[in-house]
Amino acid sequence: MIEIIGMGKVLDLIKRKTDINILDKAMHHVMIQARNISKNQLCPVKTGMLRDSIYVRKIAPAMYQMGATMYYGIWHEYGSYNIKGGTVENPKIVKSGYSPFIRPALWRMMKKFPNIFKEFFNKE
Repeated sequence: MIEIIGMGKVLDLIKRKTDINILDKAMHHVMIQARNISKNQLCPVKTGMLRDSIYVRKIAPAMYQMGATMYYGIWHEYGSYNIKGGTVENPKIVKSGYSPFIRPALWRMMKKFPNIFKEFFNKE
């Protein structure tokens, strides 16, 4: 699970001044878009299993979790030393190879969140 430090404080301030249902709808929209960015643009695909394992889960009102259930997702997200790859005939060892696919998607959507929140708030 990836946690954005300080986001809890921001959400607490927003919750005090905002209808939680509006905030929940906006957060859900943001997280679904982040998941789609991760799946369609950022996730490394060989078999599609990692891409298909990316999920968004509601853990509390206006709080969501995004992750991947495939065991090797963490290696792609954060890297690992001496990842073995290639074939039996042509083995390769990649030092600290990684291709993050969840954090960049979340950061892209974090930049858009204020405008999305305004859009949802103005609808109500």
